[in-house]
Amino acid sequence: IIFMASTWWTVCFSFLCFLGTSVSLFAIYVARRKQEDASYQALCDINESFSCSQVLTSDYSRGFGVLAGWLDEDHLLNLPNTYAGVIFYPVLLFTGSSSSRTLLLCSLAASVFACLLSTYLSYLLVAVLNRVCLLCYTVHAVNLFLVLMLVIKLRSTQKLKNE
Repeated sequence: IIFMASTWWTVCFSFLCFLGTSVSLFAIYVARRKQEDASYQALCDINESFSCSQVLTSDYSRGFGVLAGWLDEDHLLNLPNTYAGVIFYPVLLFTGSSSSRTLLLCSLAASVFACLLSTYLSYLLVAVLNRVCLLCYTVHAVNLFLVLMLVIKLRSTQKLKNE
């Protein structure tokens, strides 16, 4: 039973990390295409309100909407938000799949931070930009499920340790 649960967890966790990375890469593509060609319509651009390309090229799409006011657009810390996903999810796949409790706790802390950031970015989408971004909401959901998956793993490792 432990092997099956472990396999199930690994498949789901790996899928979520792969999905987060893939959506982040596609978002980079959409943003670049939109910057190169203002008439570009991405698959996720349904209408004026449902437009991921408008969100991904907005002022809030770099430096998480915070750093842009303080740093130049080309500053290393003012990268597009999507780049963080391309780095975060593969690293999380490695650290979250570890059997080290310390790495798992670090992974959980990073995932909780990503969820808090997702909450802030969702607020910006709704209250400031007045847009729906399907790619953004997909990443936000992935972040939430990753936290849940890490909590499940930490609890199951704690139960095994107590037995």
